[in-house]
Order: sequence, then C-alpha cells, then structure tokens
Amino acid sequence: MFQIDEGMNGELIMHFKDNLNALDNALENICDAISPLQEKYTVSVNIYPTWLYKESGYGNGSADVGINRLDPALLHVFDYLKTKDIGIYLELYSSGIYTSQNGEVGNQPLVKERYGEQKIVKGISLDLDCLEDIFTKYDIVKGVRFHELIGTHEIGLNGNPHGFTVDFDFLTEVAEVCKKHDRRLVWGDHSWFLAYTESGKYGMWLDHLRKACEILGDNITVNYSNNGWGGQQYALQYTYNMADFCNNNRWGYSVQSWWWQEKDAQALPKWENGDTRWYSDAYFDMPAELMAAFTLETFRRGGDLVQYEPAVYAFNFYHPGSKEEDRIGQYEQMPDYSGRMTTKRLIDILLRYDTDRGAFPSMNPADYYASSQSEMMGNSWREKPKTYNQTTVTALGDRIKVFDTYCSTPGTWYNNDANRYLNQVFSGNVVDAIRAKTDFRLIDEVLVVKKEGNLQAAFYNHMSAYYVNCDNLVASNSDGDFAGLVSLNLKRNYPGRNSAFFGDPDEIVVARSNGQQVLFTVYEKTFVNNGATRRNFTYTVDNTLTAQVNAQFGSIAAGDFIALLGMRSRNFLYQDNTRPEDNLLLATRTPDDKVLISGEIRGEVANIPISKTLDINASSVRDIKCADADLNYVDELAVLKTDGTVNFFECRMSSGYDFVYQSSLTGLGNNVRKILATRWTTYYKE
Repeated sequence: MFQIDEGMNGELIMHFKDNLNALDNALENICDAISPLQEKYTVSVNIYPTWLYKESGYGNGSADVGINRLDPALLHVFDYLKTKDIGIYLELYSSGIYTSQNGEVGNQPLVKERYGEQKIVKGISLDLDCLEDIFTKYDIVKGVRFHELIGTHEIGLNGNPHGFTVDFDFLTEVAEVCKKHDRRLVWGDHSWFLAYTESGKYGMWLDHLRKACEILGDNITVNYSNNGWGGQQYALQYTYNMADFCNNNRWGYSVQSWWWQEKDAQALPKWENGDTRWYSDAYFDMPAELMAAFTLETFRRGGDLVQYEPAVYAFNFYHPGSKEEDRIGQYEQMPDYSGRMTTKRLIDILLRYDTDRGAFPSMNPADYYASSQSEMMGNSWREKPKTYNQTTVTALGDRIKVFDTYCSTPGTWYNNDANRYLNQVFSGNVVDAIRAKTDFRLIDEVLVVKKEGNLQAAFYNHMSAYYVNCDNLVASNSDGDFAGLVSLNLKRNYPGRNSAFFGDPDEIVVARSNGQQVLFTVYEKTFVNNGATRRNFTYTVDNTLTAQVNAQFGSIAAGDFIALLGMRSRNFLYQDNTRPEDNLLLATRTPDDKVLISGEIRGEVANIPISKTLDINASSVRDIKCADADLNYVDELAVLKTDGTVNFFECRMSSGYDFVYQSSLTGLGNNVRKILATRWTTYYKE
C-alpha cells in the first residue's frame, strides 16, 4: 500500500482537482511506478480525503447523498484506479487528519460522526454515512485506516493542541460499518509497544483493539509503524509486531522513511538552544535497501500488508507544506508524481530478491543497526554502535556501473546499475566527478566536471536533482588550467542554526597547472541569491586556506601531479555542531614511477605529516579517490588502474600511517576513465 495523498492542501488531488487531465497524468505516473508489483503482490493506495469532503456538498446533486459530499475529483480518482485494479484505503481517523483541522496545516471544519447529527469527532475525514455510501457504490475502496491514535490521545489529554482525545465509541462504530460492508480496517500505530512496556497507562488500547478484532475477525490488519519515538529497536526486532494478537488477526508494518530522521533526531547532539535536531527533507534519505528490508522481513515473518509513507518519498513531488524556494532538490527533475529512482529500486528488490538473493545485501533491517536501543541512541563515536553505513563506487566508462558495500556485510560488493543516476548527471564529456558535502546530511552530493565548450562544474544531490553550477571552480586563471579538485572539510565552521550553511559544508581545493608547476586554490561555500534555497550558494576563494595549502605542498611539478585527495577518518558532530576536519593529501609520481602520498593527518592534539609510497606503478593509475571500503569510517585509497580494476589501500592509522593493500574491486566495465566514491550514513556524536 502506497500513500499517494497525505491530505495536505496542495497535494495531488487538491493540486489537480480543477484540471482532470493533469490529475490523470499524475495518476498514470503513479500507476506506472507501482503497477510492476502487481505480478507478485496485491497493490493498493492510501488517500486522505481531508480536503475533499464538505458537509454541504459540491453542487452535484443533494448533499443528503453521501458521495455528493465528496469532491468530484476524488470520485474521479476512484474510477481511474478501478481501471488499474489498484485498491484504495481511505484515511478515516488519524493525527494527520487533525493537523488540517487544528490550524497547523489548515482549518478544515471538524466533521460530524453521522450526517445531520450533532456529534462531532475530532480527527476524522468524513462522516460514516458518507463512508457507507462509498462502500456501497465503489468496490475499489477496500477499507479505511486508523493511524497514530495512541500518541495523539496522550498529548490531547495533556492539553497539547497538536493532538486530541480519541472517541473510543467511534472506533467500535467504524468496526461495525466495516463488518457490515465487508471492508478491511487497517489500524496502524508506532506506539503499540507502549501497551506492553507501560501497560498500566497504555494497556487499555489493547482492549479497544481486541474489541475491533472480535467484530471484524479476518477483516482487520494491525499495523506496526516503524517510526515510533523511543521504539526503534522494537521495530527492528519485530518485538511487538502484533502478530496473533487476537483470533489470528492479520498484521503488517507501516514502513516509513521518517524512520531515518526520527532515529537521527534522538541520537544526535541537540541544537544550541536545546531543541531536538530535526533537519529538513530527511524523509528523502531512507535508502531503498532499508525500506525493502523492513518489507521483506515483515512478509517473511507472516505479515500480509506493508504500507509506505510519506507520499513524497515514493513519487516526484514536493512537500506541500514547504515554501516554494525550498522545493528545489525535493524532486528529481519535475514534480509530476513519477516514481523516484528509489521507488524503482525498492520495487526491483521486492520482485527479484526471492530468486536472486545474491544480488542484494541482507534484507533483515536488524543487520544494519546496534542490538539495543541504548547503544543506538547513545551513538557515541568512541563506541561506534552499528548504524546504517553504505559506500558506493561508481565507474565512469563506456557505461555507468555502480557497486555498493553495506555495513550488514562490509567488503562484499553488490553491482546494481539500474536507477542510480539520471542521465543528466553523467551525460556529455565528463572530466571528473567527486563527492561533496554542501549541507547537513552525511549522504554525499556529487560535483561533476564536464567539458561543454568551457569546463563546467555542476552540483547534484543524492537523488540526481540538479542544484547549481559553480563554473568558477574549474575556470582557468593566472595559476593555469584545471588539473583536479577535491571536496573536504578543512575548517570547522558553524554559522548558526538558521543559516543556510548550518551543516559545516566542505571546502573545495582545486589544482591548476601552467605546464610547469601545479598551484592550489581553496574555495569556501558562500551565500548568493539564486532564487531557491539549495541553489543559494557559490564558492569563493578562501585566501588564508589557499596560502596554507600551497605552503604545505610546496612546489609541485606539473608532470608529477596525479590527484588531490580528501581522506575522512572521523565521522561525528561536536557538541558545537561542527564536524572534524578531514585529511588533505596529495598523490604525486616519484622518479621511479611509484605513487607518493603526502600531506597531513588531522588529529585532536596535533597534525601528523606523512609521506608514504604505494606499492603500485604510477603509469598504471587512471584515477585515485578516497572511499571507506571496509566501512570503519576511515577512508581507504581507491586506485583505478588502467586494467579497469580498483585496488583499495588501507591507511594503518595506529601503525605509522602506512598505506597497505587491502582488497580489489573488479567488473567495472570497459574504458573506465574515472571513479566516484560516495557514502550514505549518519553522524555519531562526540
């Protein structure tokens, strides 16, 4: 079950309701994305009708008729999805509905339980007479959903206007309606665990759930939501998955990309004023592999329903509540509700895993995290509890080939090329591609240098969404012509939570050659008004760091220069919200055709100068990047050789900082010119 409309004004049906052709185009894109699953699974969608119900009706006949109290656009969606055999579950009672009624995202009127009666129920989207009319006339509507009522009720009792107190009689009434019309009730919550861990306070929820199960028998699915605050470990271990709760009830999981942010928010240092560290757009950060792991583990354990949300995770659109200037980067190219590449990868795993398990990493979510809640949320850099960590090596040759290794099986590389990058990223004459960090998250963005007349430098996020060009980085100047570049953190810089650069972004070091020698320029990210938040930057010269880097490396002969390297060896946030500095290294050719690695390893007390020779011939090297190949948060050197092999050299941090051969990666394809190494993880804290 894919959520496709979360009931916010300006989302899908409300957005296109006055243009049904445009609505059909969006629905077609949604169905094109999810219909491949129909060869193996029953596929449905979740829709919030919050903004699409009006007690007085919409002028299409008497409002006394239930479906006439629904916007015609919603009925159009019912008819459209009927042609695709994609079932519909309407959001009926939830915290999300109430945010459109309590002023947070809207001021929709509160809804009466029954049409023409006086009893109002907070947090419901339509009256039960309307629902019964829908059930009578639209068999494609398979049922309704309750969602996140436990926490909503709790904060409602405490007077928090975000929540409301649940009407328990209404729960029973809905169960009776579903029974009468042979429809399913999906009752999901991220706080079911509280009914067991704090039974004195929350155990009564099980009584109400049991009553619904007794009424509905086989027609109720109890969903455990994986985004529960304080309950991540229960979600990973399926401790309270609600299987066999009552009368062999059906059960499932609400697999939410919110998992990523809620885990982070609890495990990271707080903002300087003590607030929980929420950060923007983190619901786009959940890897497809982790979504698939929750899904397949649910089915393996006997669950029969997995539901995904939010809608903007799966489909190219923007969060309806976001400001227009914040929407760049929330979708890949167009906000047209097409399936994201992440969704396509998720679907590929779900369809192929049973017959091709060797092509994918572990599909047990518990294999990616520490075994206890306290370890996970302690999140200490010194202890390094296991947390999701992925390194990707992309080979740029005759075709783009992509290899990943995961913390579930470090050092095992999986080759999955499909739906990794949009064509716009690597099309044309690519000169180089490097990882870059321009915002808070530890999911690398990509800086691609292309030769399109003049050299161009374009930034893309992890979804291949284009940000901005900063061509001055690669333009020729008095130092000479572009020879190479690297992105790394050279100074700790936190300008404040409300700054566009609160994430302590990387600096970029650029090498230029005049044919005789190589000189270096250091650039820092600075604000420029380009009209959209993620485009509001350029890079300007940091004269102090430029002088320091040139003094560090001295005179470098142009013929000896191979590459600049940014080696990461520490992966945490300081309490002041800055990051550790990375290690700037230089690869040069020695007189006997070896590769010399020189520079400094940044330490907490002092910087350690190094000068180490790799056991490899410089003439056999096409590219060198840094990559955490063994996922211990200390980069290896990834050396692309002329034979198309990548050799990884480990830096022995505790043994003289020697670089020692560790492993190799093969199968990169033909004529590989460059490699790109990126990471997908989160911070520890110091």
